[in-house]
Amino acid sequence: MQKSLLHILGVFTILVLATCSLVAQSSAKKQLPDVELKFGKGLQVLAADSSMALKIGFRFQSLFNSERSLEDGADWQTNFLIRRARLKFDGWAFSPKLVYKVELALSNRDLKSASDYEETSEAPKIILDAVAKWKFHKNFTLWVGQTKLPGNRERVVSSQKLQFVDRSIVNGTFTADREMGVQLRSK
Repeated sequence: MQKSLLHILGVFTILVLATCSLVAQSSAKKQLPDVELKFGKGLQVLAADSSMALKIGFRFQSLFNSERSLEDGADWQTNFLIRRARLKFDGWAFSPKLVYKVELALSNRDLKSASDYEETSEAPKIILDAVAKWKFHKNFTLWVGQTKLPGNRERVVSSQKLQFVDRSIVNGTFTADREMGVQLRSK
């Protein structure tokens, strides 16, 4: 748990330093960064000299569970959970060809495989994505860091675009979720 806390503090420190340097550069030139807040788009910051962009977003998904055994006539059992809570930072630095993304999980239910909702003492995986993408050619992009693996269509689709709150149980059992490494992608 202490290592994940240190990782979060490291990520926040980097983001705070980047934002402070952005504001310092802009204030030295007497130009303020362009800040925009739109519902559904997050908080967007663009450097006055267009050397850096940052977007901060937050989302959560809730889940309501209700069940009752018909055999013994028991009372209804209900649950209301925050299934996912995500804090996301993305943007580009130096050039729009150098993109970064950091996504943090804030819910204790945001585990790799959440097919059941029983209490668990396992600490959640806090840093989901921390990846830098460099588009060095018109059709090629180099990804470095931790992100989703592109091998399974069900896993690659974002959880915010799913029809139901959870993916299938089979997907959680037989699929690698996220991994650290290098990917060369082409379109």
